[in-house]
Amino acid sequence: MNHSNGNPNPGEHGPGGSTSHSAAARGKLSEAGEHLKTAAQLAGNTARSAAEVAGSELRSGGRAVGDELREAAQSSRVAASEARGVADEQLHAAIERGRGLLQSTEDLIRARPLASVGIAVVAGVLLSRIGRHE
Repeated sequence: MNHSNGNPNPGEHGPGGSTSHSAAARGKLSEAGEHLKTAAQLAGNTARSAAEVAGSELRSGGRAVGDELREAAQSSRVAASEARGVADEQLHAAIERGRGLLQSTEDLIRARPLASVGIAVVAGVLLSRIGRHE
């Protein structure tokens, strides 16, 4: 035992001893570096895989949204077409009712011409009085 420095292993303090510790430390650092390199590669691979899966899911979701929007647009076109058809039917029915009322009025005027003139005069007087009060 070398008691001058208190070290029980005298060979380790010589030039060869400190070199063996340095070499061991460098070896461990190199090993740690390799592990870090491998971990970084694995992390990169995992991130790429996750990005690919996410991209695939986004594309799939985008297609599904597009499909739903196309179906909504088609349903809207069908609903608009049906509403247009209903509006056309109601318009034609109103026109027919108007024609029927006009024909009834013409028939009434032909059947009772004097009464029709009297009713027209009374209606005119009432409308003129209403117009003056406003």
